[in-house]
Amino acid sequence: MSAAKAPPAIAFKAYDEVVTFSKDNVDAVVKAGAILARGLEGIGNSVVDLAEEVIGESVRASRRLAGARSLAEMFDLQSTLALANFGLIVEEGSRLSEFSVAVIENAFAPINRRMGAAVDRLAGRAA
Repeated sequence: MSAAKAPPAIAFKAYDEVVTFSKDNVDAVVKAGAILARGLEGIGNSVVDLAEEVIGESVRASRRLAGARSLAEMFDLQSTLALANFGLIVEEGSRLSEFSVAVIENAFAPINRRMGAAVDRLAGRAA
């Protein structure tokens, strides 16, 4: 009689393992989504901050341009503004690029761990 009960017990155990494994996969996807959302929020905030900084500097430069006493001074001010904005854009672009890569790596970490667990599980079954 105990032999007849063994197959259902094995089936329930296997079912429980599948449910637990699936739940862990869903948890990893949810965690990855949360990390990605926070990262995208940070990127968005950085872009807004950069835009505010550029606009503020442009307003200040416009005031300086309006006060220019000669055409040469006006061109010098404009060149200085263009170089400063270009440098800022390049610097912030590099920083945002590095931040974006870090966000993607962090967001995919929970999924990569689950993929590793799946491979380990399959390797264990094959052995």
